[in-house]
Amino acid sequence: MAAYVRERWESPAVPHALACRAEPFTEAACDLSLEADFLASVEAAKLLNPVLPEPYQLVLYGLYKQATAGSITSCAPEDVDTDDQERLQAWRDFAGLSIEVAMVNYVQKVKQFQMLFSPST
Repeated sequence: MAAYVRERWESPAVPHALACRAEPFTEAACDLSLEADFLASVEAAKLLNPVLPEPYQLVLYGLYKQATAGSITSCAPEDVDTDDQERLQAWRDFAGLSIEVAMVNYVQKVKQFQMLFSPST
């Protein structure tokens, strides 16, 4: 349905080391900071969900699944409904990204979508 308008993350993946370079802490501290940013973005995305068009929701879904479960490993059964097929395809679109890069991309996309779709106050 919305596959032809699905927005795909096209910019180069941000290496995890670069995303954390500004922090003078250990790699473990950087991982905690990234995880905290990711979890905060998940909460922010819940507030965006009612106003976010479906193609944008699918982008966030695909990045979320990649960040939390890694690359999809199974094919969709033929009896899966269209909505589930679109979600599975959104996840497949980000297959191969590391969990850390998927988290960074998710955080960036939520910030971008907040700027586009949050009402001005």
